[in-house]
Amino acid sequence: MSDMFRWDKAESSQVKQEEQEAEPVLIKEEHEAVDSSPFKEEEEETQIVQIKEEHNEDRSPVKEEPEELTDGLSHSRTHTGERPYCCRTCGQSFSGSGTLTNHMKIHSGEKPYSCQTCGKSFGRSGTLTNHMKVHTGEKPYSCRACGKIFGGSGTLTNHMRIHTGERPFSCETCGKSFSRNGVLINHMRVHTGEKPFCCQTCGKIFSQSGRLTNHMRTHSGERPHRCPTCGKGFSQSGDLTKHVRTHTGERTVIIC
Repeated sequence: MSDMFRWDKAESSQVKQEEQEAEPVLIKEEHEAVDSSPFKEEEEETQIVQIKEEHNEDRSPVKEEPEELTDGLSHSRTHTGERPYCCRTCGQSFSGSGTLTNHMKIHSGEKPYSCQTCGKSFGRSGTLTNHMKVHTGEKPYSCRACGKIFGGSGTLTNHMRIHTGERPFSCETCGKSFSRNGVLINHMRVHTGEKPFCCQTCGKIFSQSGRLTNHMRTHSGERPHRCPTCGKGFSQSGDLTKHVRTHTGERTVIIC
């Protein structure tokens, strides 16, 4: 009986020891199963990437304003009078950045657009496009009021103001109004005394580019305006108009 009790006690003690030794192993294995997954790090990185991608999808990309919107904004300033773009050379202000860029070519003398037919150069591509119609004779724009045709849409718009009497461009100094913005710009130089156009041959300066162009013909001898009746050439279109009246008998009526 005593020997049997000692065996049971020893066996019980051995079983208990084996259970105690097994428990840490099981706990360790459970801990490793939870915390030491070989894919845990990759899964966490994948989750971070997915969160970033979802965050980026929610943020709409910044879109640049289309050119049509920019043009519309510049046009709206013709009604509000806003001119946020200022020339650092002469102080003249403009409603659009593109107009300022073109204006700066007056001071720099830059004329990157050349006519392949006659070699004449221009500061703006649109001016060259209109000039090319002089050679082609193309005049696709017609006035609905009088039927007169024009090579450029802008020229037609300006012409229409003859019929409507519209003068949307006003001088801030004296209040005088004009049908064309370019005429207002030239008028403003009466107040400022600015003469930005310089003859590179003799150094004479002018307030208007057209006057410089006419002056340059005194050096070159160019006479681009020809009478369709007799073929006589003139350096200025106004001189040709006066000459044509000698053939037609038309007289200019001056209203006082």
